[in-house]
Amino acid sequence: MPVLTSLLEAFRLRARVFHNAQYCGTWGVDTATPHRASFHFVARGDCTFRLRERPDEVRTLTTGDLIVLPRGTPHIVGSADCSPAQINEATSVPYAEGEVEDSVALMCGYFEFDHVGPNPVADALPDCVFLRTAQPPHQGLLAPVTAALQHESHNTSHGSAVVIDRLAEILFVHLLRVHLAAHAQVPGLAAALADPGIRRALELVHRKPDTKWSVAEMGAAAGMSRSTFADRFRRLSGMSPMEYCTQWRMQRAYRWLVDEDIPVLEAALRCGYEGESSFSRAFKRVIGVSPSAVRRNRAG
Repeated sequence: MPVLTSLLEAFRLRARVFHNAQYCGTWGVDTATPHRASFHFVARGDCTFRLRERPDEVRTLTTGDLIVLPRGTPHIVGSADCSPAQINEATSVPYAEGEVEDSVALMCGYFEFDHVGPNPVADALPDCVFLRTAQPPHQGLLAPVTAALQHESHNTSHGSAVVIDRLAEILFVHLLRVHLAAHAQVPGLAAALADPGIRRALELVHRKPDTKWSVAEMGAAAGMSRSTFADRFRRLSGMSPMEYCTQWRMQRAYRWLVDEDIPVLEAALRCGYEGESSFSRAFKRVIGVSPSAVRRNRAG
């Protein structure tokens, strides 16, 4: 299984659109929330975007534009004449009242990960990411998705909100793939996946988290000597091979504990540990809470 696929499955990306309506006249919104990735999708019309900390750097958004703020950075999406005092003050027009001429149709929502601890997916993204879905090379691939999203935005039928959320998740995954491919020189997930040898080693670790991998074995899978592999892995990923192995095992263990409610010992064995003690210490160091606490929280 590709590394990015297994990461997304482990971290359980979920989108939730909480606002879907039309704006007219002078308006502006800021949906920034700490520890949440906020996003906006312009279903129709033109508006502007700027970060609150950089108010003079204004970007024009148009139909099909998606903007994601992975760390909930304070921002303003709205009309060009909107002042900070007018943020979140304007009243939007729901589609149930009809389509308003010259309005801006805007979806606002959050992307969340059902996981705790280090998140290499979120860490791979900058504070603000744009995707122009209506322009090449994305237009052909995403046209059915954005068309369905725009159609569902007007749909008041039962289940429409669920469809919108799932379509938004597709857009996020595409944005993530585009960003990683375009920033292959940036240390972290992007650089690690861009290197064929390092990527092979990562796929091996992801596929068999219970194996007690050595740096030499991982290096052999990457076609490198032990020392060359260790140096290259740290330079590209920002951590040592063993640190990555431990982090991935604990991330998988968290998923098993939450989804399957397995005993802590079974989670330890699945991660290649022989007992609970050393596993629990590693788990708390990486995830931030003990595996027993995760099980208690699930039961509560």
